[in-house]
Amino acid sequence: MRPLQIDLWRKFHDVTINDNTAQINKYHMYLSLTIIVNNHIHSQMVATTVISNETKETYK
Repeated sequence: MRPLQIDLWRKFHDVTINDNTAQINKYHMYLSLTIIVNNHIHSQMVATTVISNETKETYK
């Protein structure tokens, strides 16, 4: 995460949305998107990740 994204995460951590695709690409990888909603009810993407599996260890 970039410094601005880390600052946003720390400030607006109360509402966080995480969404993953369902292996629809040719590499069978997941795209994980993390979005926050701030106190002005605006959403902002704070992290994107490409992962090979959806296990607890991956998300740690």
